[in-house]
This record gives sequence, C-alpha cells and structure tokens, in this order.
Amino acid sequence: MKVSTVWFALLGMLIPTIARAGIPLQRGLVRRAHGKKKVSRRVARVGRRKHKARLPKVRKRTRWLRKISLKPQARWSVTSVRLPPRFDAKDPVYSLAQMYKLAKVRNLDLKVLRKQLQLAQLASTKAWSILKPQLSLQASYTRNDNEVKFGNSVLTPRDQLAVQFQAQWAFFNLSAIPILQTAALSVTQTKHSIRQARREIMYGVARAYYSVLLADGMVDIARASWQNSKAHVNLAKARFRGGVVPRMAVTRARLDRVQAERQWIQARNGLRNARLALALLLNRPNLKFRAKRPQAAALPSGNVVSWRRSALLRRAEVKVAKTAVDVANKQLTAKWLEFLPTVAAQGNLQGINATGFGGRNYTWSVMLVAQLKLYNGGTRIVQVKEARNKLFQARLEFAKSSQKVGNEVAQAAISIQNSKASLRVAQQQRKLAQENYAIAQRRFQTGAAAPVEVSDALTTLRNGQLAELQEALNYDMSLLELQRAMGTFQP
Repeated sequence: MKVSTVWFALLGMLIPTIARAGIPLQRGLVRRAHGKKKVSRRVARVGRRKHKARLPKVRKRTRWLRKISLKPQARWSVTSVRLPPRFDAKDPVYSLAQMYKLAKVRNLDLKVLRKQLQLAQLASTKAWSILKPQLSLQASYTRNDNEVKFGNSVLTPRDQLAVQFQAQWAFFNLSAIPILQTAALSVTQTKHSIRQARREIMYGVARAYYSVLLADGMVDIARASWQNSKAHVNLAKARFRGGVVPRMAVTRARLDRVQAERQWIQARNGLRNARLALALLLNRPNLKFRAKRPQAAALPSGNVVSWRRSALLRRAEVKVAKTAVDVANKQLTAKWLEFLPTVAAQGNLQGINATGFGGRNYTWSVMLVAQLKLYNGGTRIVQVKEARNKLFQARLEFAKSSQKVGNEVAQAAISIQNSKASLRVAQQQRKLAQENYAIAQRRFQTGAAAPVEVSDALTTLRNGQLAELQEALNYDMSLLELQRAMGTFQP
C-alpha cells in the first residue's frame, strides 16, 4: 500500500474529529470556507502556535476544506448541474378532452360501430316487407313452328308475346307482429351495444393518455435523478482531490450516474411507446404531443348502494341484456302465432298478342287465399321449445349482467379507498426519502457517511417519487373507473 494512500485515509479520519473538538484553527478555516471575509488574526495566530504539532498539513489543504465544510455550498447544489434537454420540449400540448374529440372522428372501431347501426336499421326496414304488398311483373316471348287459327281468331300466333302482372298482400298475418317488434328491439339493442363499445373505446383512450402521463413523469424523475447523480459525482471528485475519500467513492458515484442515465433513456423510450399506443387508438401513424394532467373527476354523492342502483339504470350492458330478454319473449310469441291461419289477397293481370276464343288480348283475376298449417312434421313444436329455452337463457344472462355491474361498482369503490390511502402513504414516503437524501448528502460532505449511503438514498428518493406519481394517477383513474361502472362516463 502506498504511503500517500495511508496518509489520505488518516487525514479523512482526523478531520471529523478535529471538527467535533472545536479547535480554533479549524474554526478559522471553516469561517473562511463559508465565505467569511474577516477572521480574527489573533485567534488564527494562537491556533497555529497551539496546534501546529498536531496538524502539520492542515494549512496546505485549506482550499479543500472549503469544499467539505459543514455548510452546503451553492456550487454543489442540485441546480448547478445542467439537465439533459427533453426531446419533446417543442411539441404541442394536447388535453384529454382534445384526445376524446380526435377519437370520435378518427377511431376505426367507432366507424365500424356506426356501420353496424346502419345495418340494424336496414334489417328493421326489411322486416316490414312481411306486411307490405308483393308486386311482380313477368314477360315472355315464344316462337312457335306454325300459327294456329280458328276462323278469324288466332289461337296461337307464330310469334307469341305474353305479359303478366301479379300482386299479393298477406294482410292478415298475426305472426308478423312480434317479428316487427323484434326488429325494432334489435335496433335498440344495437344502439345500447354501440354505446357500450363507444364507452370502452373512450375509456381505453383515457387509460392510454394516463399511461403517457405516467411515462412523462418518469422521464422528469429520471432527469432529476440523473441531475442528482451528476452533482454527487462532482462532490466526490472534489473530496477525492482533497484527500478525504478514496477513489472508490468517485467510482461509485460514476456508477450511479451511469445507472441514472440508463434509466432516463428507458423512460424516454417508454414515453415514445406510450404515445404510439395512443396514436393507434386515434388512427394516426405517429402523434407528437405533450400530455397535460386533467382535473380529477369529482366523487359522486351517495354510497355504494345508491351507486349500484344508478348503475343498473344507466349501464348499457344491463340494457342490452334486458332488451335480449324482450327479443326472446317476442320470438317465442311469434312461434306460437304460427299456429294461426294467414289470409292473403292475390291479383293477376295477363296480356297476350293473341285474342283466343274470348276475343280479348288480356285477362285478370282476383283471389283471396287463406292458409292454415296443420302439421309440418313437428318442426313448429321444436321451434317453440327452442324459443322458450332461449328466453330462459336471456333471463339468466340478464341476472348475470346485473350482478356483474353491481360487483364492478363495489370494486371501483374499494379501489378509490385503496388508491387514496396509497397516495397518502406514497406522499409521506416521498417526503421522508427526500429528507433522507438531503441528510445523506450533508453527512457525505462532512465525511460521516459512506458513498453507498448516498447511492441508497438516491435510489430511495427515485422510488418514492415514482410511487407518488403512480398512486396519484391511479387515484384519478379509479375515479374514472367508478364513473364507468356507474354508467356516467360519457366523454
């Protein structure tokens, strides 16, 4: 082991002892290190004569004591280190409300849902064709081998042309009534399903936006951690030049700085990925923006029981399940009405280029047709049983949906309580971690703390800041989750 290394180690152990003993010479040096312009020459002279034998090297290292004095210097403060610039500093700021507007216009899933609603409305229009008249027109041309005549009347011309017009209207068909009602209920059910899907899409946009907020906050925390690690490296270098700490302290500080830089790079990449996830919902290849934390939603009045009751009246899932029960009931009624007869009016008008025996080129007829299906192999009985089973299944699905909605409301209420408590604990943790880091920095400046204590304090501070940020955003999301569970989330 080199003599200089042993000397610096001994000097590092002696300086805290001298500081605690309160030697006049050290006091005078500390005063000069703190920026005191005037120091008593008499005190300094007496201190030098009295302790010259005990501290032969202190005068030569006075300038290094300025850097390790008990009072924190401005040159080693956190603000003295230059932060790395943000890559998105010039990007525009988009609020959550603006993201909702973009999603309503550009989201592909919402466009598909609009087409589904149009298809449901067309299906309802098509169902009305059961009670509307059916019109048909038929024309035919026939080339015969010869012409058949009876007297002056042509029975079969060589070139025969015939035109037939037919009209049919089933004006008495009771089974068509529940079919029309089912078509209208299907449109209503589709609207509720679209409202449910639209709510989930918008909720997905909100979750993606809050993910961007979390990633953005992680970038700021990583930048601050990198900043603190750089300040610690500068302090460790100064103490090493003064012979107070070994080179290992500088190496450990540099290692913390490299780790903080890696965390900053990872946070920056995470922010880019979060933006891409939100851009996918907005049907954009890339979206450059800065996120702004929205105002937290207000907690609704009442308790869990009133919230559950409100959710059963508002939630689109419950309405879809209830409409499915009505549809199944109408379908069962339609199968029973198929046992009743149907009455239809039918008219025919036919024209031909041959007069025939009647001496006319056209004929017409009107019929009234009544039909009663007596037996078709037992198919109608089977269809009735199937419709009844579907009705029972729809009722069970409705009960299941109601229970699920009530459970989601209770879970959202518990999540709000847990998020609120976790946020309070995280805030206390961050404050204690910040205080612990400040104490570790001061102890390291005075030589009372090892470099590993500063590294642990820096890691604890970063974890505390991340926990506070995450719990704060989780609390905001839990309020949105309660609105979603109650059915009041309608951006």
